[in-house]
Amino acid sequence: MLLALCLLIVSGCDGRIQDNPEIKPVHTRDNERIIISMDAAVIVNLYGEGNSALLNQMENRVKQLEGRLSKRITGSDIDRLNSGNGSFVDVSSETKELLERAVEIAEETRGAFDPSLGRLTELWNISEGDVPGNEEIEAALGKTGTRFIVENEAGEFALENGVHIDLGAIGKGYIVESLKDMALSAGIKTGIISASDSSVAVIGPEEKGEFWNIMIRDPDGDSSEGVGIVALRNQAISNSGDYVKYFIKDGQRYHHILDPKTGRPAASNLRSVIVVADDSVICDSYSTALFVMGLEKGMDFYEKHRNFEAIFITLDKGVYLTPGLKEQFQFDGGDRGYYLAE
Repeated sequence: MLLALCLLIVSGCDGRIQDNPEIKPVHTRDNERIIISMDAAVIVNLYGEGNSALLNQMENRVKQLEGRLSKRITGSDIDRLNSGNGSFVDVSSETKELLERAVEIAEETRGAFDPSLGRLTELWNISEGDVPGNEEIEAALGKTGTRFIVENEAGEFALENGVHIDLGAIGKGYIVESLKDMALSAGIKTGIISASDSSVAVIGPEEKGEFWNIMIRDPDGDSSEGVGIVALRNQAISNSGDYVKYFIKDGQRYHHILDPKTGRPAASNLRSVIVVADDSVICDSYSTALFVMGLEKGMDFYEKHRNFEAIFITLDKGVYLTPGLKEQFQFDGGDRGYYLAE
């Protein structure tokens, strides 16, 4: 299977890591579905026959979750919270689950991941290329903090201090994980699910000794150029990078990954962080958190938790791996100036 993604290239099932996969995508009505949701393409590709009914259910599930989790849809759970003026709001079980996990991960990462940055993400309109003023940033920064996300005994939520929720750094992972669970429950043995070209879950491959080969994109290259390949089975992978959404003004790059402490694009000497784990929600949220932390603090976080693996790509083109990926990763960035750190 060969899919060109913004930050990853997923190549086919094979018993070894390979540079030029020959296995082609499965593109039939029964096997593939592309769903546009939350300004992103959710792509589901399942191996086997007669999957059209399951794909229809998956498409309905994506639309359902979008209608609950997107801050841009009027009447969604998040929209009602953000416009609730501090009142308690009854939310769906999915929104409750994700908000609880988001707050938990924020505490776990000591705020490097933060779902309460809605005011800041609204202020930093990366697509417009405008840099907010210092006073605007400080005002928005004053309306952040997970301590202002309040849940009562009835499971209702309220936002205090003018806080707005933005689940952009965790929502795609939640959708991918939900679709993966549906596929597994339906007996799917081999497949791949991706969202926004940044959060991917692989199922199988069914054949023993085979892997999904994931090419990690060169932050300075196009979608066909990578720095290496990761071989995965039944795992998830996500990326956060400064090259995905950004603009350059007066010689400075402004990207979309905001540091909750400064209210500005994270300056961590990293270009990209890739996280591999069993859970897409962990991958999605941790990749953002680790990018904000930077290499040294990110490695310290890994040593304390060990529930994921990661690749860090630095500004000076270093590629750093956590120990658990060393047998799964094949480096291939030397000809583009990258080096594999020992």
